[in-house]
Amino acid sequence: MQTGRAIMLRGLPSLLVPYGTRIPMNKRAACLGAIEEQLKRFLKAGYVYKESDLRWRHILFLGDGNDEKVFLADLGSLQTVPPSDRSDNSKVEEQMNYLKTHMVMEVDGGEDDGGDAKTESGKKRPQQPTGGSPASKKAKV
Repeated sequence: MQTGRAIMLRGLPSLLVPYGTRIPMNKRAACLGAIEEQLKRFLKAGYVYKESDLRWRHILFLGDGNDEKVFLADLGSLQTVPPSDRSDNSKVEEQMNYLKTHMVMEVDGGEDDGGDAKTESGKKRPQQPTGGSPASKKAKV
């Protein structure tokens, strides 16, 4: 299985990772242990997701049934952790609790994806008005 690596693109440091997909709903529960390991690994290295910023869409799945992995994405949402706090797993526990409580609510096209929000039963939630596009706000003459 391919692994990620750091490269330079147009003179800027970049991270090249294999193409991953969202974790299928029927595999999320089985992936929780691997996700927790990744979060603890990041914590030990001095990084955690900003408060309440970890979502299912930030965890990608790579595999074909024989060799399956999860990896974290949206690394721009990470914040540094001082060395004295790197053994405190409370942040990881908070993030895992969020994921566990939202396992069935974040579905493709759900509110976390910028689409229609859905309840646990899969029914659409009413959308909040957004105010319309700038074009719809032009004065009518």
